[in-house]
Formats: sequence, structure tokens, C-alpha cells
Amino acid sequence: MSRASGCPSFVLFLALASCVASAEPHLAGMARAEDGSAVWTLLSGPVDPQPSWTARAIHDPARHRMVIVNGLNPGVMWVLSLPTSGSPIWQRLPILGPTPPPCWGASAVYDSLRDRAILFGGSASAGHSYNDSWALSLGDAPQWSQILPEGQLPAVREDHVAILDPIRDRMVVFGGYSQDSSRILGDTWMLSLAGTPAWVRLAPTGAAPGPRDADAAVYDPWGDRMILFGSDNTTWALSLAGAPTWDSIYVTTPRPTARLAHCAVLDPVQRRMIVHGGSLANAWATKLSDTWAFQLDGSPGWVPLATSGDSFAVMQQAAIYSPERGSLIEFGGNTRDQANACHELDLGTLVWSSVLPAAPDSYPLRRAGSFLTVDEATGRLLLYGGGFGDCLGDLWAFDRAGSSGWTLLSMNGAVPDCSSMGRDSSSGTSSGTRGATDCSRCTGMPGGGGAWTELYHEGVEPLGRYYPSLVYDPVRDRVLMFGGVIYGTRSNDSGSAQDDVWALSLGDTLRWTLLQPTGTPGTRDSHSAAYDSRRDRMVVFGGETQTAVSLGDTRRPLYDTWALPLASDGLAWSRLSDTAPFQAAAVLDSLHDRLVAWPGDSTLWVLPLEGSETWRQLAAVGDLPTPRSEFGLGFDTSRDRLLAFGGMLAEPGTAWSGMASADLYELSFTDAVRTVLVSEQSTWDRITLTWTGLGPGEAVSVLRAGDGSGWVPVASLAADSTGRLAFTDLDVVPGRRYGYSLAYSGSQQRYGETWVIVPPAPAFALRGLQPNPAGSQVSVAFTLPDAEPARLQLVDISGRRVVDRRLAGLGPGLHLVSVEEARALPSGLYFVRLTHSGLTLTARAVIVH
Repeated sequence: MSRASGCPSFVLFLALASCVASAEPHLAGMARAEDGSAVWTLLSGPVDPQPSWTARAIHDPARHRMVIVNGLNPGVMWVLSLPTSGSPIWQRLPILGPTPPPCWGASAVYDSLRDRAILFGGSASAGHSYNDSWALSLGDAPQWSQILPEGQLPAVREDHVAILDPIRDRMVVFGGYSQDSSRILGDTWMLSLAGTPAWVRLAPTGAAPGPRDADAAVYDPWGDRMILFGSDNTTWALSLAGAPTWDSIYVTTPRPTARLAHCAVLDPVQRRMIVHGGSLANAWATKLSDTWAFQLDGSPGWVPLATSGDSFAVMQQAAIYSPERGSLIEFGGNTRDQANACHELDLGTLVWSSVLPAAPDSYPLRRAGSFLTVDEATGRLLLYGGGFGDCLGDLWAFDRAGSSGWTLLSMNGAVPDCSSMGRDSSSGTSSGTRGATDCSRCTGMPGGGGAWTELYHEGVEPLGRYYPSLVYDPVRDRVLMFGGVIYGTRSNDSGSAQDDVWALSLGDTLRWTLLQPTGTPGTRDSHSAAYDSRRDRMVVFGGETQTAVSLGDTRRPLYDTWALPLASDGLAWSRLSDTAPFQAAAVLDSLHDRLVAWPGDSTLWVLPLEGSETWRQLAAVGDLPTPRSEFGLGFDTSRDRLLAFGGMLAEPGTAWSGMASADLYELSFTDAVRTVLVSEQSTWDRITLTWTGLGPGEAVSVLRAGDGSGWVPVASLAADSTGRLAFTDLDVVPGRRYGYSLAYSGSQQRYGETWVIVPPAPAFALRGLQPNPAGSQVSVAFTLPDAEPARLQLVDISGRRVVDRRLAGLGPGLHLVSVEEARALPSGLYFVRLTHSGLTLTARAVIVH
């Protein structure tokens, strides 16, 4: 007997389901989807915003949320709820209709009169900047529409500043960089928004700041001006009343270091501009973490803010001021650790804190490189290992019916080192292999947990390695290992990818044997492999090849597909297909006799294993996952679906990754799954879902399940003339989780499963003046817990009640009440007072005319 030394890898076995096996049975009678579309559905886990260093943020006061507009992915809108207390929650909203071209460096402002965001400029990866304008409506069905202004258009640009001038109903744009002419700009433009939009170039008087890009600016409502700070450490003001005039604001020390790509927001309560982060103006790679305040009334001056909490350096982040929470909120940035991080600075306590996505109480920790498989005997999805920073050795089970969600399985014995996992045939991912000679078996799992036992083997063992593939050969009861990167005892092998094939027999005696097929697919690691039971062969796809560290450690992606037939005495490799047009993880779909590859983006590819043997793309619709890499991947034959868990979130078109994720998605292929969930709305007292894709008048049943309960029909409905179906569930309990699914007429099979958590019941809360500061339009936002009447008052700083109104018949929930009397009030500081059932809440308000 021989036993490996050091930190070798192991082969993981689970009772009743081999994790390295992909020899799933062919199930007759199920619908086929060779040329149909596939539907993505989120089954579990937190909703993470997509990483971005190209995003812009606006505050949506009508709905009390931060809206992230991602220039590289304009078809999706991310919103962060802004409750007055408690944790903000991320939500992803699909956008209907045409979208702007992907770009970075655009500007975004909120047009309050028309309840929309306006996007201007930006640049493409091909070295071309834009000067087009787009509007994004922010109602129940967000939609892009292009603005076609009259007049001469500004020069194309990116990284410019833009503000909304609310008094004159226009957007003001200054500076930026033009890729087309390779020059920094110093011109000023305004886009009128009333009537037919029109561009007009402004000719401000005074000493202008000169050409610049990547600065930041805010609108100062008390001085009626734009305040600009950035690439020099001078503070500039552009007066907007009458003839625009530039002026530099003289400030003695202290003042911030000159910087670029920072954020700036208006703090209306303390009448100041807040600046955070960025990079040194003369050293782009040096990122800053300091926070400064510039006072806008009285004597102008900069004050460094002594913040505490999570300290971080960031540039190119998106930011807003939240009046609901009295805080600065930032998202994203041009660093890997900040790409989809969200931080909040309480402007009262000056404490930074992280804003993490909400998630169910019990779910696996965020991770990449996990091992995913389906236990056909118990109907559970099993997840093992992976990591994000620390290596994880836990084992989880997910109830595919969705009623109980994730369960952490208890494990006894010496748990294997999770960093030594081999690359699994069904997942197409790896979690780091340090060798390939130690073996572990997990037994006793059907009812819950199990016990690990280390196994011993005979024969000459392979050298330890990272990222090989492992597949189970059920005909010969053995595991086949192919490729990987050697980290053994021979110095000339260290860091080199391999093309060797090893077999580990799994009978009474475990023994490693080196197989010697003719031909070779070439050295590789990080590839996908599967056992093709119909043809008794191993299929290998993609991966990367790597030279020895001593030769420069160069890596090259691979896009080819190979097969190794196993029945013949003389093993021989053969190439299966032409070069694929993508890099991806792939699994075997034995039901449809094909490989399915998902690159972690919005595309989906299949390779038939009989016939043309050419990769082709399938349409994938539904709740598309956030782009990612290093995810766990498996195939569930009995339900005809692909399953994906976790991974490193990424921004499209870049190699940048943010945090690891912990969400679980299914991709259903069955032809009967025609419907797509297009809208999900939940309040404390109801859930409303809307599907499309049905035939006009087609009858379906809506089924519902609760945590721990089975599926029961709750409604029989028919689609409207456009194929849409809407269902509202009024029988819900705040804080509870409910699942919904559809069953077509005459079918016993459920489709389109989705789960919704009902928000907590409304509390008595005052969100304050909207907007704040307010001008000619003044509204107050608040929530009531019941239908009892309330009293709303505005009090001036002398304590005199200038508005006093009784509110009756509003009912529980969020309300936005217009205060017309405030139009006649002079500009100044006021207090909003709300009384209900003996309780009184107060908030500060600023009115500026």
C-alpha cells in the first residue's frame, strides 16, 4: 500500500450518487428542447448587484431608492431600497425596449419633473466617444427612449460632469474627454428639457477652470450655481442665473489634494458638498480614501471629515445622498475589491458601514469554485467546498421542491481539505487541486449528514496537481483523471499543464493505473469533462494550457472538444468539433444527447454529440444571472434543467471580479416551459406576479407553497389577448416566504417556479420632504401602520405652525402627500411633524424658491 505525502487531492464520493459521475439515464417521454429557448429562474440566495466601475447612480425620491445605471449593461437596472431604518435591499429590474449602446464614462442626472434618468455621452471600447442622450423612465415598467434634441450637438465626450438645473429645467454639461479627437474638453453646454429638447452652447464669462475630465460637481440650490472640484485643488463655481459666470472660490488651507474620478454629493441638511475617494491627479494608480466637506453657505471652506468604520480607497464609484437615511451611499469602483461593494457613510455619526445584499437566513456562504451535483436517489442538490478568501469544507443540500431551501449537512470524521478538490465532470469548475492520490468517501447521507473516511490505494500514484478533471466510468467502476497543472517533486514539472490520463479502480482494492492512449488533445487544466454513456467515452472541452513557471508561466485559452472511447483495447483520442466561439464551463445533458456550455454571461451554447457536432447558441430568457466566473455547475436530468451556484461576479467585457456570490439558478430546457416571469411586486399585504409567453386565453393553474408546506393550487386563470397572465395573492403574512408556479391545463408538471419573501408590515415612519431641498413642488413621504387618521404639520424655526392638516382615510402603507400651502412659504429651514395614535415624528426640511 502507498499513501501520498504533503497535501494531495482526493476523489469525493457521496453515497447513492457519485459526485464525479455524469452517466445519467436517458429518460424517455420528456419534452425535447433542441431548438427551443431555455428559461433562467432564481431559486435561492441573495440578489447581488453586478460589479461595475462604469455605473452612475441617481436618487429616486418618489420610490425612495438608489438607481444604478450600468453603462456596459443598460438592459438591467439595479435599485437599492432606502428605508429610514433597517437594511437597504438590492433588486434587479429588467428594462423593456431598445437600450443605449454599451459605454463607460457617461453622465446621469435625475429629471424630477418627468420622473426619469437622463444619460449623456460615454465611450465604447473601440475608441469612440458618444454625444447621444437617452431617458430611462422609472415607473413600474422601466424603459429606455432616445432623446433627439434640436440644435448643434456637443462634441462627443466621456468622463464629463453634468448636473440638473431645476430652476431652468435643463441639464448642464462641462468638460470631459473625447476619444475621437484625443483631447480634454473645457466647453459648457446645456440641454433644455421643457417642450422639444435642444442643445445650446453656453459662453460663461469670468476665468474658466480650463479643459478637464474626471472631475465631480453638484448643484448648489442656495447659491444657484454649479460647484466643481477635481483635477486641481481649486474650487470652482459656475453661476447659473442670467449670464453664466465662472469664478474660483478662494479657500485657505486645509483643502483636499487634487484628484480625479472621485464622487461628490450635496448634503442639503448641513448645506455642504461631500467629496470622497478618487485618485491622485498626478498619479492615477494611487487611490484615496479621505472624505471632505465644502460649506456652501456662510464663509466657504473645506473641512476634512474624521470618519470611522470600514476604511477603503476607491475611484470611479457611483454615489448619491440619501435624505431618507441622512447618508452618503457609494457603489462600485475601479478596484477588484470594490467592483460591486456598497458602502454607506452616516453623515451624522461619520461612520462607514457596508451594505450587503439581503438573503434568506440559511444558505451557503459566498464562494467560487464549488462542487455541484444532483443526488438522483433523494432528489436533492448537493453542494460541497469552494471558497472566497478562506477555503470551505462544508456540505449542503438543497430541496429541489423549494419548500425547505438549503440545509447544512453534519459531517463526521476528518473532513478533506477543500482546497484539494479535483475538477468535477458535472460542474466544469474546480476548487483547487494539490494532488490526485488521496481518496475520501462520504457515507450515510440519505437522511441527512454522513461521515468521511480516508481510503488507501495501491499502485504508482500520479503527481499532485491543480485543476484536473475527474469523471466516473460506471461500466468499469473507476474514476478517470485527465490533465491538470503539476506541482510535484520534479522541478521541471512544476507549473506545467499535463495531458496524462489516470484510472483509479473502485472495487475492493483501489489502484491507480496510468493509461496510455494514442494521440493527445494537448496539455490543459481548468477544462470540463464528462462521461458519454451512449457511446462509452470521455468527452473533454476547453480549459487552458500553461507552460512551466520557469518559462514564464504563460496561459492560453483552449476552445476545442475531444473524445476518448473507452470500450476499445487501444485507446485513442479524436477531435469532436471545430473551435468553439467562447470559453465556458460545460456539462453533459444526456436527456438531449449534447454538451451544454454556459460562459457565465447572457449566452448559452450546445454541442450535439451525434450529427453535426458543431456548437450553436440557444436563446436564454427569464431572470438572467448576474455575469460571473468560477461557478458550480450541474445538470438535473429528471427535471431537464441546468443548475448554477455562486461564483465570482464580473462586469461584462472585463476581467474584473467583485465579491463571490451565493445564489442558485436553474435553467429549464423543457419545451413546456414557455412562460417568463416579467414582473414581481410584493408589499406587506400582497404579492403580484405577471407572466408572459402564453397563448391568448390559455388556461393555467397557479400553485403556491410556503416554507415547509407542499404545492397547492390557489387560482385558475386565463391569459389575456397578449399572452400575459397576472395573479395577486392577498392571503400572505408579512415576513413569510412563498413559492409560486404554473401548471398548464391537463398537465401534472409545474413550471416557472419562483420564491418571494413578503416585506414586513409598514411601521409608523416619516421620510420627510420630497425632494429636500424643495422648490415649487413640495411633498411629504411617510408610512402609516393602519387606517387611523394622522396630522401633518410644518413648523418654522420660530416654532410657528405654518401648515396644519388632518389626514384621514389613507390606510396603511407608504404615502406621498402634496403640500400646496408650502408654495407661499419663504425659503428657509422648517420642521415636518407627523402625529399618529399619540406618537409624533419630526424631520428637518429645506424650502428654496
